[in-house]
Amino acid sequence: VLILLLLVVLSINSIRQRDLRQLAEQRGDALQTSLYFAQMNVAGQAASRLFGTDTVRAQLVDWTPDVTDRDLRNWVWYYLHGLSHAEEFVSEPLGNGFCWACDHSPDGRSIVNTKNAWGVQVRDARDGHVIAERFLHSARFVDWSPDGTMIAVGRFDDVCSVLDATTLETIRDFSIPSGGEGWCVRWHPNSNWLAEVCENGDPKAKREIRSHDVNSGELRWVLGREDLAPRFLSWSPDGNRLAASGMEKTAIWSLAARTPEVEEIFEGQGAIWSPDGSMLAVARQGGIWDALSGQQ
Repeated sequence: VLILLLLVVLSINSIRQRDLRQLAEQRGDALQTSLYFAQMNVAGQAASRLFGTDTVRAQLVDWTPDVTDRDLRNWVWYYLHGLSHAEEFVSEPLGNGFCWACDHSPDGRSIVNTKNAWGVQVRDARDGHVIAERFLHSARFVDWSPDGTMIAVGRFDDVCSVLDATTLETIRDFSIPSGGEGWCVRWHPNSNWLAEVCENGDPKAKREIRSHDVNSGELRWVLGREDLAPRFLSWSPDGNRLAASGMEKTAIWSLAARTPEVEEIFEGQGAIWSPDGSMLAVARQGGIWDALSGQQ
């Protein structure tokens, strides 16, 4: 009888301890949820104030998955996160010109932009002050090399310039035949090759894609299709494929062979590869699609 009574008492205590533990966990979750909404309220108020960005970020950082066990983030967190990263700085007016294009340095510390009818500027990404600038006639599109040492500038005046990223001195110029105009320029992931969309003056192929070896200055290949007038280029992360987008279609060239070959053509424009190379995002009617799988 004593043993049975002892077992009953132990069972009751075990059940009571379990209930108390569950109650404590529920109260802890409730307190954590209340704290989350309180900090989101503080962040929301800070977002409406001048220079409140630092306060917003300080309230948001406590709720990232690497800090807390429970991921409570909802649309409020993501909305405030977007606001806190919307504007790091706004540059001064560019006079009578306007910004054609810009690109971050690989380390994220600097931004290069082309100024219409003037040239190239490199700015500090934190506050926007000009680090270096250079007059470069007809500068249009710009792309920072993956290794961070060079900047490629596509231009109106049938030249593509490769500049030293620190001094903005010219390393090499590539000429476009037939008085063509540069439309888009993109570095290969190896930082040795460039691909550029340009007009070559041929009425049957108004735009073509030209690839140059920056080290030797040699022309590697020229690509073109009568049914595609490319405006935008995107290298796959492994550098084995090149996507080129026109106003309606996107073509992928495989570069595995010595002579590039068209792999596929898709509906959509503005193609860009995912970092792992498994998807190719294009803009189509109704939203953003993965051209490789056809999924919206």
